[in-house]
Amino acid sequence: MKTKVKVTLISAGIVVALVGIGAAILIHGAYDYVSRCAHIKDHEGVECAVGDTLDIDDLAEFSNYDERRITGIIGAEGEISEDKQSVTITSGEGAAEVCVFATNDEAPEWTSHEIKILIKGNKG
Repeated sequence: MKTKVKVTLISAGIVVALVGIGAAILIHGAYDYVSRCAHIKDHEGVECAVGDTLDIDDLAEFSNYDERRITGIIGAEGEISEDKQSVTITSGEGAAEVCVFATNDEAPEWTSHEIKILIKGNKG
């Protein structure tokens, strides 16, 4: 009887150890993946007037990126600069969204956000 109990306890210990090691590998992989990806944190309450130029840093806080750019505007009209680092609002009123993109060369994926802005009519 003692031998069967010992074998059962040792087997259970091995199973628990293998499950723990597997979980540790999965957690490490998920952490590694997330830490390599670019991150975008939207700024709250971004306001501007028609004619204003918004720099990409006015819109969001970027971290862990190799490349970032403004890709478009929804709900208003604007001109994106040649280097894609700023947008000038040419017409619109009310709420709009500016689309931004960021990537890290070491990460397998990119990230994008639509950042809400409030356009207060004409400048002046």
